[in-house]
Amino acid sequence: MKVAGDSMVDEGIMDGDYVVVKPTATIENGQIAVVLLDDEATVKKVYIQRGRIALKAANRAAGYKTRYISKSEKTVRIIGRVTSCLRLL
Repeated sequence: MKVAGDSMVDEGIMDGDYVVVKPTATIENGQIAVVLLDDEATVKKVYIQRGRIALKAANRAAGYKTRYISKSEKTVRIIGRVTSCLRLL
């Protein structure tokens, strides 16, 4: 999957990089995953909490806030865990 945006730069994932994703429907807290929110895919650190999911960016300089998604608010589906990142030169 090709990444668009700078929300994960502190984890070494830059705009335009490709992430390799291991398909899985479950994820451990703090792992980086591709998550589908309705029809929008995002790459974030995932934390499963009671009744909601927290999606945490990794870009301290930009000041992104953790996004909390209620399970009833949107259709949330974990696509898989990010296993590596590729950057084409």
